[in-house]
Formats: sequence, structure tokens, C-alpha cells
Amino acid sequence: MPSFQVAIVGAGIGGLAAAIALADKGHRVTVLEATSKLKSVGGALTAPPNVLRVLDAYGLFDAVRKQCGTGEITRYARKYDTGEVVSSYAPEDVEKLYGYPHWILHRVDYQEILYQAALQRQVKVLLGSRVVELDDTSARPSVTLESGQTIDADLIIAADGIKSPIRKVLFPESSKADGFLDVCRVTVPESPLRSDPELVQFITSNNFYVGTERVIASGPVRRGDSWVSCLEFVYPTRLDDERQWPKPADIAELKELYGDFEPKIGRLLDRVDEATIWKVTTAPQLPSWRSKGGKVVLLGDAAHGTLPHAGQGAAMAVESGAALAECINRARNEDDIPQCLLAFESIRKPRVQMVQKKSEDDAKQLHLPKGDAQQETRDKELKEKPEWKPHVEWDGKHIDEVPQSVSDPLWGPWILGHHTIEYTNRQLDKIFGGKQD
Repeated sequence: MPSFQVAIVGAGIGGLAAAIALADKGHRVTVLEATSKLKSVGGALTAPPNVLRVLDAYGLFDAVRKQCGTGEITRYARKYDTGEVVSSYAPEDVEKLYGYPHWILHRVDYQEILYQAALQRQVKVLLGSRVVELDDTSARPSVTLESGQTIDADLIIAADGIKSPIRKVLFPESSKADGFLDVCRVTVPESPLRSDPELVQFITSNNFYVGTERVIASGPVRRGDSWVSCLEFVYPTRLDDERQWPKPADIAELKELYGDFEPKIGRLLDRVDEATIWKVTTAPQLPSWRSKGGKVVLLGDAAHGTLPHAGQGAAMAVESGAALAECINRARNEDDIPQCLLAFESIRKPRVQMVQKKSEDDAKQLHLPKGDAQQETRDKELKEKPEWKPHVEWDGKHIDEVPQSVSDPLWGPWILGHHTIEYTNRQLDKIFGGKQD
């Protein structure tokens, strides 16, 4: 098989995961990162079974397991005002069904695991390499860096995030990310939580508070030899301009905003000195993820960023990187790359669009206004129909067909039981008329 020169813009979760996948196929990969050092923004990320299956294929399962802070920690959904448990499950419950658990790890550690794995594969990661220009009109596309250096490649992958500058170049009329929620991210050290019986739950379990218009997601993650609790306070947006975020939070305002939540929340916020607010956005629906020249493609949040409510945003980026590598592996020469990118988009778009729809629906349900009669129905479904379970008989086999609805009774097996690499190759066999030689 040919070895292509690949340039990836962005050293986030999606960009580094794609670099690993492509390097494993023998391609020569360079990652261009704008910042002078890796700078991951955010707190905890979920590592559900569908993404652990991909990371295991890269030989990274043990590295993730070592770092995860919630290997045996139960997850609780709670009523916002009383803390009453609505539903719960443990990671091992998920593992029994899907072969892999459902973990959480800190975004910084996730990125570092991928970064080290990329370096071990001789991926070149060039920090301080901000892309300022894209040229897709030549036989080989190229990017120009802020320094003036031009880098060309057989394939350019734009994994440059939800505010993707390359997306703005490719699709200027539909490039702006938008959303109706803000998230305030808070990190609390282990010591003050363990020393307070009222707050110890925030370092010993995952807790999701379902409120009126506002929610809180919290979970302990390991940072080095210690633990921290990462909390995300999500509420209707107060940020109108994307230039306003990220921005420092006013803790007093946050405490007032969540004043009707159970008293533990205010007690916890008394131990917080600083936090950061982001707008929760989704990528716009694009006519394509590919450039007109056919050798530049968007990936991860740049292509299909989604709301966090389904817990699948980072997982979709990692899945897409794995699928892209399988698609490029079908190219016999650089002239085949556009056709392979078309196949990639046709395979991935239905899945990520369904996850986007699910995330949007979940957000609407979880942020119902006060007094809405649907709240009682929502809480009942959280208890009686947990989304990670099948709700009709399931034979344990992989579900290839995309559900017709986000309320499909086999949603859990479809999303969590997904085997990206095997599924992608089955679809490629159909597209290209037979298995790869």
C-alpha cells in the first residue's frame, strides 16, 4: 500500500487519535498545533465502550485504565433540589453487556496518552505552528503557517476544533458554531472533599443533577497521584459573541444561579476560587466535510462537534479518526484520495448526525423550564429506561443499521456496541466492491 504524506491541523483528541490511526497504516504524519505547548481546555471526558474498543486496537487500553479515575465508581442521576437518586449504574454493568466499561478521565491526561502514543509512532508534532492560510487549488494541498512556512501534503485533515478556521475557509456561509447553553467548569481538589462528610460523594462517585433549565455533571478523575472532582454547571447561555468565551466565572453569580439546588452545591462552591465559562456549541450542518479539491477534510469538532449531553463528543472524534484511516487505506495512489474521503463521509455522517440529534434532544429534556409537566416523565424514564441498556431483546450482534429515531429501544447497543474499524471495512467492501487485497 502507498505511504501518504498527511498533515493534521490541531493536536487535540481528534487530531492525535487520527495521527495514531494513520501512522499505524504506514503513513507519514505531521501534526500542526497552534499553541507553543499542548494546552487542553476543559475537565473530564467520558471514555465509553465504543471508544475504548478503538483505543484498545491502538494498544492504549491499559494506559487509559491506569489513568482513569472512575474504574469502579457508581454513577448517580439525582433530583436537583433534594439530591434524591433517580437512577444509578456501575461501569462493570456496562462491561458485561458491551465488553468494555464506561470510564471518565481528565482531558489533559487523555490528550497526553494520545500525544505520547503518536510520538512513539514517529508522528511529527510541531508546536507553535499556527495555520493562517489554506491552498486547495494545486495538485497537492498546502497550508501556510504564521511563520511564513508552507507545508504541503497528499492529504490535509482539519481537526482544529469547534471554532475551526479551516472550516470558515471551506464553508464561509455556514461556518459559525452556535448553541443555547453555557458551561462553567469547576475543579475541586480531593482533600477538602474527603474531609467533609457532606461533600465526599463528589470524590467517590459520579453525580448528575437534573434540574429546571440547569444541570450539574460531576465526577472524580485522577491527576497524577491525586484526585480532583471535575464539575460542569450547564445553563441557558448568557454569552452572545464567540469572542466572549472562554472567560472567568463569577463564583458568587454561579452560586446564586444554583441557589435552589440541594445545599451541598452551595457548600461545594464555597470551596471554589475560580472557574471558566464556555459556550456549549455544536458544529453547523455542512453540505460536505470535504474541500472542492477533494484532499482536505474536516474531522472531529470541526466537522461534527456536538452538545455534551450524550457523552459522545470526544468518542465521535476518535471513531472518525479510525474510520478515516481505514478509508485512506483503500487508496492505491494519491488520485484515489478524493474518492476515499467521499466514502469516509458517507460512512460517518449518518452516525454522527444521529448522535448530534440525540445530544440536542437530551439537552432539551434535561433543561426543561420550571413547572414543565414533562419533567416527571423525564425522571421516570431516567429510572426505568436507562439509555445504556437495550429495551427489547438484543442478540448481542453488532447493529449496522442507523436507528430511525433517537428513542430506538436498541440505542444503547447501537452506540456503545459499535466497532468502528470492523464496521467501516464492511461498508468499504460494499462501496469498493469487495474486500481489500
